[in-house]
Amino acid sequence: MQGKVYLIGDSLTQFSWTSNGLAAVLADRYQRRLDVINRGFSGYNSTIVTGFVERLAREGDLDGVKLVTIWLGANDSVLPGEARAVDPQTYSSNLVRLVSLLPADARVLLLTPPPFCAAARAEHERANPDVVAAKDREEGHTRLYSSACLRAADEVRGSRGTVAAVELCYLMEDEAVRRYGDRDEGLKKFLHDGVHLTQEGYKIVSNAVVQAIERHFPDLDAASMRFPDWK
Repeated sequence: MQGKVYLIGDSLTQFSWTSNGLAAVLADRYQRRLDVINRGFSGYNSTIVTGFVERLAREGDLDGVKLVTIWLGANDSVLPGEARAVDPQTYSSNLVRLVSLLPADARVLLLTPPPFCAAARAEHERANPDVVAAKDREEGHTRLYSSACLRAADEVRGSRGTVAAVELCYLMEDEAVRRYGDRDEGLKKFLHDGVHLTQEGYKIVSNAVVQAIERHFPDLDAASMRFPDWK
């Protein structure tokens, strides 16, 4: 059986088959060596996804997984009182639980949620009058979930050496300033509605993930083709 790369997440993962998207980049990188399976579910938070992955584990769907990305928090981080809100501590605990459900030899990358950009959200709403204006997010509140994700990675790393974190929130903010001279103006290029990624935003994420794989799990690139070249 050919090994698998498993992508677990919300809409940011579900939509990542697009050009420069994480699923597309990894599928190209591991073609004929590892099968990329996208388990991204738009609208899901970490609590819902944990229940789903518990079911997958019972059914044996995770057998043969070599690499797992867990990219959650974009929905958890809506403001308290919203239906999908999950507090940072519970979110962190859910990530720890998710890692515990994976095969012991699977390499795991925990990806922090990207930043939220209120300016990009406002611009998107002005350009799309049919979109219902939402006040369900705040930039500072979203940053709490980046820290919570990193704490989860630190917690599980002590007992499981095959876990690493990829910090995306501050990376994308810094890249916005570096490329465009201003956080909000840059993030408008990376987040088309303040939350979801453009192709340029996905490229930043995919590059960061590939760099993390090369740094932490270089043996994955040594995986051989299941069937030899026709020559």
